[in-house]
Amino acid sequence: MSDWTFVTAFIPIADYDSNYGGSSRKPEEYLSYGNYVCSLDIELIIFTDSKYVDTLVEKRKNFVSKTRVIVYNYTDLPKYKYFDILREERRKVITIPGKYSGGYYLLVNSKNDFLLKAIEINPYRSKYFAWIDFGLSYICKMYPEFSNEITAMKPNNIHIMSIFRITEEDINDDRKFLLSDSLKTSAGFYFGPKDDIIWFSTEFDKLFDRCIEERIIVLEEKLYGLIIGNNRNRFDLWIGQYVDCLSNSCKPRGNIGRILNRIDEEQNVCQNAEAYRVTKYLLQSKQLLNDEQYLRVLNFILINAYYINKEEEGKNACREIIGLKKSNPAIRSIIQNNLKHYSNNLSCYQMKFNIIEDYNNLDDFAAEEGIEAVLEFLSTSPHVTRGKYVGTKMTAINYLVVKKVKI
Repeated sequence: MSDWTFVTAFIPIADYDSNYGGSSRKPEEYLSYGNYVCSLDIELIIFTDSKYVDTLVEKRKNFVSKTRVIVYNYTDLPKYKYFDILREERRKVITIPGKYSGGYYLLVNSKNDFLLKAIEINPYRSKYFAWIDFGLSYICKMYPEFSNEITAMKPNNIHIMSIFRITEEDINDDRKFLLSDSLKTSAGFYFGPKDDIIWFSTEFDKLFDRCIEERIIVLEEKLYGLIIGNNRNRFDLWIGQYVDCLSNSCKPRGNIGRILNRIDEEQNVCQNAEAYRVTKYLLQSKQLLNDEQYLRVLNFILINAYYINKEEEGKNACREIIGLKKSNPAIRSIIQNNLKHYSNNLSCYQMKFNIIEDYNNLDDFAAEEGIEAVLEFLSTSPHVTRGKYVGTKMTAINYLVVKKVKI
């Protein structure tokens, strides 16, 4: 028995749809793309046409007890009843054989049907199910730890990769979104708890039936995107491009800039919980961040933690920023150039950078904190009336006059 079952399918479309073609889509070539999936030490269910059973059993010969190869012909697909509609609508768009035929649209929109069938038979008594495209290695970066990292997880939501953020405009005018060229979600690999996959499949079928009725023929990724946009709290998204579909699934391994920009986007539209979640996801790969990126991440944490009532997390980020300002010259320079911004953020937690009283004299203070810090002190600190810095504000003013700094 296993907590996890992975599901895939190898069903050549060209045998059923004469409009389907392309050099990378010949059955024997696509079989070679599946070598990676077949090499994984995972519980795997493969749905396939009867004539490929022996080939796939041979590819999984090292994992016999972890493999089910199930005969499932193209005409067995629940959505095959829509084949004629899909084929005719796609023939209006493509005039020569190619990848995006009606038969292709039928197969990719059937991924959840394969998952439902796997859940129904559930030979490994699994709690979690994952879809993985058979030929995913054709486009995606592979990495050896993939299956171990995934199967160590106990997800509460559906996990899937987001390429671009689904906006309020996309949701409010979903027909326009469906008819656009933009693909914002990758459906090559996704996973979640059994009950969530069943819910996802139900929502998908509602949208798919509507699209058939309105003759809007779209890839499954379009419909996945709309479901995500309308049910954000039911998804945990990882961020990347198509090539990152596997490699970024547990923690970031690439496209750090894209992830940082996504946090900015979520924060700017007050989606603080999502911004915080993506920030924590990014921090799993802290070693990939340069100084400026890491400071940006800490700033994201303290801002978004404040709005979602994670005060201690925010304070910890403040303490780290204060410490880095002392110990890291590159970060100190960045902060000094934006001192008011960072000081304001720290003040949300009643925290601040070192104050003038921590230094023996103004030269030491200015050397460590910068002239701007002296100006900040003048604008925000109370007049000191006790201790060694009696009258410090006036002393600071005189100091700036001597330094010829315009007040």
